[in-house]
This record gives sequence, structure tokens and C-alpha cells, in this order.
Amino acid sequence: TGLSGDGSVAVIEAEYDDNGQVITRSFKWIKGQGVTELSCKKDQQCFVYGISADATTVIGEVNDNQGGKYGVWWDVNGYQHVISPYYSDNVCIPTAVSNNGAIIVGSINNGRGGDDEAYIFEKRLGHAMSVRDWLMDKEYELNAPVGDFHYESLESATGISADGTVIVGNGGNSGWM
Repeated sequence: TGLSGDGSVAVIEAEYDDNGQVITRSFKWIKGQGVTELSCKKDQQCFVYGISADATTVIGEVNDNQGGKYGVWWDVNGYQHVISPYYSDNVCIPTAVSNNGAIIVGSINNGRGGDDEAYIFEKRLGHAMSVRDWLMDKEYELNAPVGDFHYESLESATGISADGTVIVGNGGNSGWM
């Protein structure tokens, strides 16, 4: 569930019974316009986790009847887009979105047999990459508590600043920023 910055748009999910099968769908309410369903295929369960402050981007997860799980974002028109990782076909689950919806963060199975890894998805690039790789590519500074901390400890990104320049998360035995 989530609410836009000015409160004029809300996103929710609701369950209903479809001939004995529980179906979960996601909806967007716009003040003065009412409720619309976000796009979701018949064989999918759709969950919402948040919305950008400007209401242009909704983040969530889709599970299909074949056991597939996908991190997704919906655009302002309610169309669903899969958050695709750059280096694998692993699942990117979103947890936070910048105010303008341009940057999404979350966790991804890192494909190296270990714990999940924090990711960043920039819409302009069209794919997600690990925060570790993104930081190393850009030679950005990592601020973390004093102690034994490594880039490999970036297990999940849990929040992002309004302008998308600061990301926080968890990993190892501490948080990071």
C-alpha cells in the first residue's frame, strides 16, 4: 500500500474469491476520479509496496500460477513493467522509490549462491544492477558504521531519498547508507 506525496493518489491491494481460488489484485485510487485496477494478467497475483511522491510510479511484486515471481513497477497509466536485472534472470523485489519515480531500490538474489543483494534500478537504463556494482562503477563513497564492513554486505536496499541520491539498507550485522 502507499500514498502519493500530496495524498491525492493511493495504491492498495485486495483479495477476493474466484470460484474457490483467492486472487490478489492491486488498485489505484485517484482523488476525484475513483478506483482503477493496475494491469495484472489473469494468472497473476499482484501486490503493491509503494508509490512515488509524484504518483508516476507504483512498485510491487507479481506471482504467477507457475511459481514465477517478478519485481514490477506500474507507470502512470497503470501498465506493468518487469524490473529486469542487468546480469541475470534473478528476481528483483522493490522496496522503495524516489519522489519522481526515476529510481527504484530493493533486493535481488545475487546468483552467487549467497544472500540477497541490494539493487538499484534506474528507468533511464532499463535494468537493475547491484548497488555494490553501481557504487564501484561510479566510484561513490559508502558510509557505514565503523567495523568490518564490505561491499558484499549490501544485502538489501530499504529506502531512498526524495531526489534519489542517498540509499539506505541492511547487510551483515549493520545498516548502511
